[in-house]
Amino acid sequence: MKITRMADYAVRIVLDMAITATEERVRGEDVADRHGVPHGVVTRILARLAACGIADTRRGSGGGIMLARPASDISLLEVVEAMDGPLELNRCTRRPGECPRDTFCSVHPVWLEVRDELRSRLLSIRFDALAASATGPLTCSGKEPPAELIQMGTSTTWTP
Repeated sequence: MKITRMADYAVRIVLDMAITATEERVRGEDVADRHGVPHGVVTRILARLAACGIADTRRGSGGGIMLARPASDISLLEVVEAMDGPLELNRCTRRPGECPRDTFCSVHPVWLEVRDELRSRLLSIRFDALAASATGPLTCSGKEPPAELIQMGTSTTWTP
């Protein structure tokens, strides 16, 4: 199991919005600059987060981004799954019957239990708590973003 770079960036973007939570919107470009992420990548992430009801985005005068609901109502699991799709450890945990061995495999119930424990743990982590425990600056060290983010293809994102 691997959480994609897009999900990692989405978590940081939501955390940024939770930390800087105000009644006013912030510019997506400012968030992108703070985290050293190309503006186009942040735009795609915000579109996905908005479609999932996590971010509220508006264009034009008075536009910008903000959380669509309180940070206390947004879980780490929700943000990761908004970007990567349902959290799964392997193919046998996706759907019952997908693996022909799942009815007699002694490891199958272990994979299901571990998946459920991980989902439960990520579901319990809320962005208000993450924001309250954040230390250090929000800004990136100034390193260039990886080339795969600049020229990101559809293979790095999940589409619901």
